[in-house]
Amino acid sequence: MAIKSICYLGEDDDILFFHSTEKSDELSSRFSVFSALDNLKKLTESSEKKTEPYVGYIGINLSLFSAYKNYAYVVKAINLKIILTIDDGKNKYTDDILKSVSATTIITFVTFITFVTFTRNTPVCFHLTHAVHAHTPSQIFIKLHRIYVDAVCNPFYTDLLESNSFEKQIKKLIETS
Repeated sequence: MAIKSICYLGEDDDILFFHSTEKSDELSSRFSVFSALDNLKKLTESSEKKTEPYVGYIGINLSLFSAYKNYAYVVKAINLKIILTIDDGKNKYTDDILKSVSATTIITFVTFITFVTFTRNTPVCFHLTHAVHAHTPSQIFIKLHRIYVDAVCNPFYTDLLESNSFEKQIKKLIETS
């Protein structure tokens, strides 16, 4: 599970902070976040009495070959939404295709993809393996919420989360997750 982007949204879905681990793909990461907002709105309206802020899985990117999944955390009392875009290496469409392929073909395919990746420096859309981490999305959200609380309790806090220490804490969390 690799974190691709973290987005803090305030009232009226204004971006308070956005961080993407892939600067070349930041536009699609932002698109992913905003395309998931409709699902998030439906999920939060249907569970008005739910007090736990962790919403969970809210959808995938609209791209066929994307393995990015969106998870959400909503604190209704302060109108804060945190959306986490994760690449867990699993994709329904490509995984189904790969299940029907023989082992010899997969080895050839992996060799070819490795060759293409190192020679052309292009992203690979098929993920055959994924790393297992101890952090679940809910644990990551609790840490993100704590980082947010620390930032807004700062007497020099502005409406946007622009401090260097805030960004350093986010980057450190991404590295350890």
